[in-house]
Formats: sequence, structure tokens, C-alpha cells
Amino acid sequence: MTSAARSGAARGAGGSGRSEVRHLVSSAHRTSDQVRRLLERPADEILQALQDRSALQAMGDLQQQIATLIHFVISGGLGSANDAAGPAQAPSETEGFEALAQQAAARGQQHFAALVEQGELLTPTELAARLGWTRQALSRALSARRVFYVELEGRRCYPAFFADPTYERRQLETVSRALGDLPGATKLRFMTSAKGSLGGLTPLQALAQGQVGEVLRTAQGFAER
Repeated sequence: MTSAARSGAARGAGGSGRSEVRHLVSSAHRTSDQVRRLLERPADEILQALQDRSALQAMGDLQQQIATLIHFVISGGLGSANDAAGPAQAPSETEGFEALAQQAAARGQQHFAALVEQGELLTPTELAARLGWTRQALSRALSARRVFYVELEGRRCYPAFFADPTYERRQLETVSRALGDLPGATKLRFMTSAKGSLGGLTPLQALAQGQVGEVLRTAQGFAER
């Protein structure tokens, strides 16, 4: 092969390599945006999403795309002579998901700590005192799923809205039961998040406006997902 031909072949290989890198980067960007949107969701919704195969696939795809891109570059895809490095190893799926779960849990704890400071989460003693209940009465209500709690550093914290005169407590208890065995953090997020089925209101806001039936239907649908 002539010198000119070798030069042309090298340019062609380089152009092909750069095109492949652009494709890999573009693909990784699209997938990373999907993962970023997941991580911007509340902590309990992230944990729920981790059970969704499509979310897991997106994270696995991103790991693989990054590993492929790194390997492509270091193995000569852009004209490098460093072929001895071998393929880059992506983090295992388990390691990646454990890190995400830890991040979600940390964010959840920070959020709950802020709610305690704002008086929106109460200790069992505080809630029982506001309701005029004994600790035994609170325990019975919890067993019947009429109330729920979230955990903060191993402590149980109950939503203060159970003792808020703005709401009819019996209605709150009915909604809590309708949410079934969902984790307390998920129930709390449901109660305080705007719902399209409620016209953009949160279930708490809808209850304050007397929309008990609508909130119950929304809660039942949410629990059945």
C-alpha cells in the first residue's frame, strides 16, 4: 500500500472511530437523562422504580454504554496504540443498584429530618398527646392501618396531619386503610403529592375540600399498582 493510501485509510478509520464515539456518547446522553429524571424523583418513588424492569434496564444500559465508550477509546478507536489495556469493566448491576438504593435512603432520611424540624412529623408520644390517646390506643390504630409512620434513624415518626383539625380524622384513617400495606414513606408521599385524578390537588387538599370519595378511589388505584 502506498503512503498516500495508508494515510487515506488512517483518515477513514479515524473518521469512522469518531463517528462511533459520537454515536456512543449520544446514546449514553439519552440514557443518562432517563436515569437523571429517575434520581430527581422522591426517595420512596426511586425505591419503587427500582422494582421496575424498564428502570433497571436503563441503568444497566448506561453502565454498558459508558464501559463500551471507554474500551473503544483505550483500545484504539481514536487511533490510540494502547491495545494492552483490555476492555473496561462496568460496575456490576448489583453494585450500581445498591449505590442507588443507598442514595435514595439518604435523601429520604434528610427529607424526614426536615419534616421533624418543621413539626410535620411527630413522635408517638406527641401524636398520642395531641389526639388524647394512650400509647395502647395508638398501637391499636397502627395495627388496624388507620395511621402510619415513617422511620427516621430507627425512630417512628407520625404525620402531624392526623391531629390537624383541618381534616376529619376518620376520613384520614379510611384513606390510610385504603393504601393497604404500602410503606409509610410511600403513604406519606401519596398524601402530599398533587394528583391529576384530583384536579392537581394533593389528597390532603382534596379531603379538606370534602372530596372523600375521589380521594378514596385514587388511593385504591394507587395501592393496586
